[in-house]
Amino acid sequence: VVGSRNGIVLLQGESTLAGLELPTGRIIWNLRLPSDAPKHVTLQGDSLYWMDGAVGRRYDAVTGIERETLPLPKTTSEIRNAKVFGKDLYLITDEPETERDNPFARQAPGNALWEIRAENPRVHHPGSNDNDPGALLVHQDETLHCLQSDGSIRWQRFLFPGPAQVHFIPGKCVLLFNEGKTDLHLRALDLRNGNVAWKLNLPRLRAGHGATYFLEGSRLVGRDNSDAFLLVDLERGEVTRRTRIARRNGTAKAGIAEDKIQILIAPYSKQLYW
Repeated sequence: VVGSRNGIVLLQGESTLAGLELPTGRIIWNLRLPSDAPKHVTLQGDSLYWMDGAVGRRYDAVTGIERETLPLPKTTSEIRNAKVFGKDLYLITDEPETERDNPFARQAPGNALWEIRAENPRVHHPGSNDNDPGALLVHQDETLHCLQSDGSIRWQRFLFPGPAQVHFIPGKCVLLFNEGKTDLHLRALDLRNGNVAWKLNLPRLRAGHGATYFLEGSRLVGRDNSDAFLLVDLERGEVTRRTRIARRNGTAKAGIAEDKIQILIAPYSKQLYW
């Protein structure tokens, strides 16, 4: 429920914005929103404002008629929310902040150069074989901090929910998020400034009927639950190959050996397929 005006209740769903007449329950107007568009609706006076990432739209809250469109400022980050105060429109984004002040990295006793004091932080490090071993990612309090080896902040940005897994490739970190029960969402960040390099949704890849995936260097290889093998280029964030295979339900494990993708599947009949 967004609010109400003149006996009209304003409702927002996954892909719908509607006005409902309160005494009768009759739908007065109904707007279909793109399913992949962000849903940032705010009510100010008799106007509804909807920000779809590139354009802001103003609708009459009582009739649902579009009154005005305006281009939004270009940004490399996603608009998280929008608020209208009087004649001013405020856009809240997750654009990285390069502020060097670090509230939780401080001098440590003994021989340690610095330490982090935080509640339940999640720490991710590229490892010694990556191009940027000096980067350290710390996710805490809905914020992702990129620290350098001396404890100073390279960048920080809002991030909620936190990633289920982080994979590093040269110059980027790939964040993996669980979407629903079976889907996987990937988002790559530039390690230099924290900007989003690309986004990619991979449906039915995380769980169910033999679905599995693994990460190897700049590649993601997976088998979804619709009998398709996927090869993803993590540099560009694109599916470069999709191959159908015969159905083999059951628990699946994937890996690379001798330059080949090896898939072990144990179906419910207790046979083993390789």
